[in-house]
This record gives sequence, structure tokens and C-alpha cells, in this order.
Amino acid sequence: MWIRTTIAFLVAPAIGACAASLVMATLLPIYLGFFLSTLMVAYSVTLVVGVPWFLIWPWRPTSILGYAVAGGFVACLAAVLIVLFLPPLLPLLCVLTGVVAGGAFGLIMLPTSNQRLERPGTPRSDAP
Repeated sequence: MWIRTTIAFLVAPAIGACAASLVMATLLPIYLGFFLSTLMVAYSVTLVVGVPWFLIWPWRPTSILGYAVAGGFVACLAAVLIVLFLPPLLPLLCVLTGVVAGGAFGLIMLPTSNQRLERPGTPRSDAP
């Protein structure tokens, strides 16, 4: 369980930052520096807010949508700070990053994530 959680915390912010960079690239010409700064903010918010909230909060979401909403809520804390200093499009991208990262986190964390590609009715490899 803890290995899966560690992998989720390492991979999910990068997926969210990549999604936000791709959305921003469709709107404006961006450079690699935008992706790197988005990645830095995503990992900072994950370490400062996401990890403690995951360790303290007693109820875990039970669906991918629940994890996406939780990721959006965590990203809103960073978006409040971003809205004070940067243009209004960037806080929305911050929330998008959190939602995508939360969804990716949910895909990794949920117990059925390893059996998503199996057809119904096929025997599982770990079945006795």
C-alpha cells in the first residue's frame, strides 16, 4: 500500500503539470520554462498540502472522481495565492493541474487499478 502511495505522490503531480502545459500550449506559445515552473508548483503544493492532508484525513475517496475533486480542492489553495500576482488564466490552470493530478492519483491508488484491462469473467492471476 505504501509503495503504491509513494508512486502516486511522485507521478501524479507530473501528469497534472503536463496536462496544464498542454492546455496552455493550445492557447499561447509557451516554452519549456512554463512546464518546469508548473511542475515545481505542483510538487510544492503536493509536499506542503497534499501529503499532510492525505496522512491526517481519516476518510479516503472511493472513486476517481472523489480523488479528482480532492486534488482540485488542494490546488485551490495554491490558486488563491496565484490569483493575487498573476493573470486570471493561471489560477484556472492551477486548479486543472490539481484535478488531473487527483484523478491520476486515484487511478494509481484505487485497489482495482491493476485489473482495469482485464475482461470480465477472466480468472485473476492472484486467485487461489
